[in-house]
Amino acid sequence: MTDELKKSLRFHWESGFLRKLRYGVYDEGMAEDFLRIIQGVPSLSESRFDKELTYIIWHIPLYLEWQSQRLSEKNVCFDRRVFEEIREIILRKFDSPHNGEGYETVDNGSG
Repeated sequence: MTDELKKSLRFHWESGFLRKLRYGVYDEGMAEDFLRIIQGVPSLSESRFDKELTYIIWHIPLYLEWQSQRLSEKNVCFDRRVFEEIREIILRKFDSPHNGEGYETVDNGSG
């Protein structure tokens, strides 16, 4: 299961949702697929969590923030709520005591 999960996450970095964002494309179907995959990532405290998963997902929240700014600048329509949901899920995966609280999100009203 973990190998399949890592393969799916790598796909989204290399040619899926995250890669398309890099090129200014928001694909709703891929966003939903990526959200489903992220939900399947075990928490850091679970025995099936391995350190390679950390390397694959740890900077996704910052990457999404950067890409949301770029998409807004290019007037590309995207669902900011999906970005926030992904961010919150990842924070929970790392057993963050804040679960997203105390982090400010900039909203320029374009999503």
